[in-house]
Amino acid sequence: NKIDYPNAPFYGDVNILNENPLVFDIPIENLTWTLAVIPENGWYNNKAFYIFWFIIIIFLSLFIGILAFLLIYTKYIFKKQATIDSLTKVYNRTYLYEYAIPSIIKNKKVNETIAVLLIDLNDFKIINDSYGHKAGDEALKITSRRLKAICDKYGFVIRLGGDEFLVLLKLDEIEVLGNIINSINSITQKGFSFE
Repeated sequence: NKIDYPNAPFYGDVNILNENPLVFDIPIENLTWTLAVIPENGWYNNKAFYIFWFIIIIFLSLFIGILAFLLIYTKYIFKKQATIDSLTKVYNRTYLYEYAIPSIIKNKKVNETIAVLLIDLNDFKIINDSYGHKAGDEALKITSRRLKAICDKYGFVIRLGGDEFLVLLKLDEIEVLGNIINSINSITQKGFSFE
């Protein structure tokens, strides 16, 4: 039961219909009232205004994206610094307790062998006493690189402190362990040059 809409408005100016109004149908009793509204000053139709806000939104999105990236990257760097030995660049004791052991326990497969090797460099103090701490540091770095080259495929090399290393290996075949131990014995007896 509409009353001659839009030709005979009950209230207001019929020209409002030419200004793209929001139109609502409001049923009251047996009648349906149609309400057409526009902002008091008309629709703001300035292209520059929309472009300005579009650019602001783009910049805000970029800013928030960069902030999120920096937060994630900073967290990654802090985690890395907390779990990597600064001298040798292998994992440290924190990594052992917080990540390596829980990971091995959680992801252990059936028929998988877990090998734990404790490596203590014999007579390491002699290098420090005879050639200085720089030479000792270089010996630790070279030993770490050599251990990683052998063990990275199977597990983790962890510096416990001083001249002590722990190697955690996950092996499908126990026979591989003998080869790894022989390789480790070989590299720990191998010399290195230092200037």
